Amino acid sequence: MAGRIKPTGIKVESPPQASSMLFNEQGECTQLTVGYVMDKQIGNTGGLGGVFGIFYAIGSPLPFPEGKPWSKSYRYAALMHVNEVGSRLKKLVKWVRGSE
Repeated sequence: MAGRIKPTGIKVESPPQASSMLFNEQGECTQLTVGYVMDKQIGNTGGLGGVFGIFYAIGSPLPFPEGKPWSKSYRYAALMHVNEVGSRLKKLVKWVRGSE
């Protein structure tokens, strides 16, 4: 990427991230996981880890959904609202039954 993106002078503040390695019987690393964000609220990467977060922080997010911060879809938000209404109705029914 050197030379394709102009220097921005922006300081990238990454959230804490976890990494892990998986080894086989011969002691060889067969899987490497990096950039798993542990607290999406810290830093200026939009909650993204690894190189995705770096590009986002400097104002050049990658052009696919995984390269952008997560946001609720309308469907997800609606389902969460239905769940909240259901929880409140259960509490109300329990309260009414308790006062009979």
